[in-house]
Amino acid sequence: MVEITWGDSAGETAAVSVDELKGRLIELDRLAVERPFIVDVTIDSGDTISIALGRETSVLNYISASKMPPYLVSKGGSPAPDAGVVRFGYFGSMTEFPNWQAIPRSDALEAVCSFVAAGTLPENVLWIEV
Repeated sequence: MVEITWGDSAGETAAVSVDELKGRLIELDRLAVERPFIVDVTIDSGDTISIALGRETSVLNYISASKMPPYLVSKGGSPAPDAGVVRFGYFGSMTEFPNWQAIPRSDALEAVCSFVAAGTLPENVLWIEV
């Protein structure tokens, strides 16, 4: 089973099977269109990958079960100081990410499903340490 957590300050949690995960994330993506938000996906090892939903692009974050560095984020375009930001809600607060971290939503969904199935960081995404 995989634990997914999202929502406002109180948060909502659901346990889903690996087979149910993609469908559930697509459902949450539809709900996030009005107010984009982030979903934490935690596997049995305790490692967590977060996916931003509700926009054409997404941002991924990875934190190991130890909560110790390295902390990794997805890398989309080249970093430019004036490239702007993309915003997503995270448990009641708006969180900003530099646009260069944004990747296509379909790539992000594929990456999360791969992470859950294999238990390792997906290779379809470039990762950088922050």
